[in-house]
Amino acid sequence: MGALNAYRGVLSNSALVRLLSGEFISGIGDWLYLVALLVVVYQESNDPLLLGIVGAAAIRLGRYEDAEAAARRHLALPPSAFGDPASHAAREQVHLAHALAAQGKDAEAAQVLAPALGDYQDRKQAGATGTSFRLDYAEALYVSTLIQAPDPAGRAARRQALDAAAAELSTASAEVRQLREARELARWIAEARSAPAT
Repeated sequence: MGALNAYRGVLSNSALVRLLSGEFISGIGDWLYLVALLVVVYQESNDPLLLGIVGAAAIRLGRYEDAEAAARRHLALPPSAFGDPASHAAREQVHLAHALAAQGKDAEAAQVLAPALGDYQDRKQAGATGTSFRLDYAEALYVSTLIQAPDPAGRAARRQALDAAAAELSTASAEVRQLREARELARWIAEARSAPAT
């Protein structure tokens, strides 16, 4: 009964109620905006670049079902005439695997991620060091940690992948490490490293 009275006391504060109501309405607005953006991109464009941007944004907003849909749509399109089609495909496989892993679809995420990781590892052995490569490979390594089994072998593989991802970021220039994408990835890696072993 005391908890109920405490809630009544908190909710009697009209400023707090307005703040919470505004936050709730803002969240609905963000969701509607993202859904509308996906619909427009799907209906008006077959542009892989736009679908990639929408998918990456959906991941960052925690809209994993939308990210999955955008990545699947992107992967179904013919390769872009601009850039390296293999790099674009690997990046979208990582985004799809990330979205799947976040939804608990670990087996499918592992299957989707394997070719991208293989591609990045081959390019690493061949001497790839560019900014896009470092960021993409580090993200793929991070995503691989999301699907590791909670057994001792999985925990060891997770630590190894997190260390490798952090190493990829640490060898980038100071300017690259200041990019929003690099900072966000570094934060994800740090949070995963500090999370208790399951």
